[in-house]
Order: sequence, then C-alpha cells, then structure tokens
Amino acid sequence: MKKNFKWLINVAAICLCVCAMAIGIYAAKNASLTATGTIGFTAHDCNVLVSGTIVGHATTADGEATTTAVALKATDGTSTEVSLSNSKDTLNIGQIYFSDMATGTPTEIVIKLNITNKSAFQVAATILVDDMENIMYSRSHTVAQILEKDGTDGNTLEFTITLNVLNANKNIASTTPININTYFTKYTKPTEAVSIEGLTYTPNSGGTAWSVRATSATDMVYDLSGDVEILSLVNGLPVTIIAYEAFGNPVASCTGITSISIPNSVTAISTYVFYGCSGLTSLDLPDSLNSVDSDCGLGGMANVTSIVIPYSVTDLKGSYNNMLFQGSSYTSITFESPIVPTFSTSIFGGLDSSCDIYVPAESLEVYVEAFGSLISSDRIKPIAD
Repeated sequence: MKKNFKWLINVAAICLCVCAMAIGIYAAKNASLTATGTIGFTAHDCNVLVSGTIVGHATTADGEATTTAVALKATDGTSTEVSLSNSKDTLNIGQIYFSDMATGTPTEIVIKLNITNKSAFQVAATILVDDMENIMYSRSHTVAQILEKDGTDGNTLEFTITLNVLNANKNIASTTPININTYFTKYTKPTEAVSIEGLTYTPNSGGTAWSVRATSATDMVYDLSGDVEILSLVNGLPVTIIAYEAFGNPVASCTGITSISIPNSVTAISTYVFYGCSGLTSLDLPDSLNSVDSDCGLGGMANVTSIVIPYSVTDLKGSYNNMLFQGSSYTSITFESPIVPTFSTSIFGGLDSSCDIYVPAESLEVYVEAFGSLISSDRIKPIAD
C-alpha cells in the first residue's frame, strides 16, 4: 500500500510539472499590447466627441487565432464616448492579445477613431504615434484631417499600424506600450510659410501639412548650426516632408549643424537634403519614413559611419537614379524591412569596399538576389540576433 501511495505521489508530481511547463509555454506564446491615447489641445475652444476601437489579431483560450476588438474607454473606464472640451484628457484605448509570430511576419493592428466635431468651426485633428520600444512600424504614423463643424460629414479618422518582430530573440513584454497622441486645434488654413528657430515651414497646397527647410538669406547661404530639432506639429498640423535642399546642396551646405532631430511625423526626405553636412556624426531616421530620394545626400555626410533604413521605408529611389551612399564613410548600412525597398541601380555606387550591408536574417536570400549585381554578396549579412 505504501509503495502504491508513493507511486501515486510521484505520478501526481510529474503531472504538475508537465502542466506548469505547458502553462509556461502557452504564456510565452502570448503577449499583450496596451495602447494609451493622449488627447492634447492646442486651442481651448474645441468641443469634440471621441469613440472607437482597437482591432488586432489575437488568440483564444485554446490558442486559436482570431480577431479581437477593444472599445475605447475613458480614464475611469466607464464610458466608450468621451466629450473633450477646454481641457486635456486621456483615453485608455484598451488591450489586445496577439499570438507568437515568426520572424518578419507582420500583424496588423487597426485603430479606428470616430471623432465628431461639435464646435462652431472647423477642427484639425492630428494623430502621432510614439513607440519607445521600436516594435511598431507604421505606414501612416501621422494622420491629419480637417473636421467639418457641428457634426457634419468627414469626422472619422482611421489608420493602420503594423507590428513586426525583427528577430526571433526580440521579446515583447507582457504589456508593451504604444502611445497614440491625438491633437485638436481650431483650423485656419495656412497660406504662408512660418519661420521658427532657423527653420522655415511651408504649408502644402491643401493646407493639411508642412514641409521644412533651413531658413537662409539666399539659396546658396546656410548659416544654421548646432543642434537642430524639427517640429512634429506646427499650428496643430504635421510636418511631413523635409524639403528640397533643406540643409545643403552641391554648392553650399550647413556644415555647422552637429545634430538633426527628425520627428515621427516625417514621411519623405527630398533631394539634396543632407549634402555637405560634415558636422553630423550620426543620423537617426524616423520609423514614420516612407520614401528617401536617392539624391538626398545621405552619402554627403563625411563623418557618419553607420545608418539604419527603417522598416517603414518602401522607396529609396525617388525622382532620380543616383548613388544614394556615394562618397560616404559608412562601415555599415542596415535595412530593417524584410521586404526590399524600391532602389536606384546606382544605390551603392561610390560606397567604400569596407562597408557591410545588414538585412533581416529571414530575408537574406531576397536581398542577395536584389543587390547581388550591385555589391559583392559576401558583404550582405544578417542582422545579429
């Protein structure tokens, strides 16, 4: 009897261990994403109603994939529709669960905001995404929309952000935060450029966004120096383009600039932007970036030795077919996206032979095939885990 009792205890202990291991394995395959939305006012007369959902690929209790929607809630969790007027408030956008993903496999998370403008005037609504953990990659970090007055049509903002794990060893914490900041301001269509701290911001033709460049006495004089910070918002509207000859050109440049801070509102970098910016020793490109002109001057920064092309970039060619990294002192260039961006056939022309190209491990063969005729394949290497 004692032997049988001991045998039962041993079997029970083994079963408990197996169950614990199973629970641990299941937990490791699931993580949650918490999104916190901040509503910030740049004018105190706006009155809007905000509601909406966050939708993402999730897992059920038995591990099956599904799609889950979580409603927006107020900070006290009691309402799915929040009236915001003359103050700042915070929305808890909710929490979803997503399944464990293979390296380079994107999971779309759609955040849909329904905003009703109850003001007696047009309101500009701008969304900025702030991802401190660098796991969220977006094709539209910045959304600006003009809301018509008193609840008429044109009051829904919808945008998509894409989650991607760059390598198998990049763990996602049990609650990984991403901040979604929505700004409302009374809208007056900008018609003239605005100069702020040595930078000139010019409105686009629709009056919904700005481009930026250094303020100069003439097109051939650049006197900007030191640390330069590009604003993400000007009068409530996003800065989306770094304009033609923003900080340099083949004749003159801002050699005195020591750093340039580019916000997560910028989606495009134009021609001749960084030509001759020899004072820069590093340059961080934002995860909002979609296109970089091949003649933007990334190769004209003599003291920058490495650069990362963000996951969000789909176009490295632009208007020209030029040597993007020509004349550079790079020792490494990293491409974060598993999908090869559109590129110029001269992209690596003039690049030093000691420079290595790093790409996602799962896309190594794809990059070798794409770049193989332009650069030695042994210089194309996987990003280290």
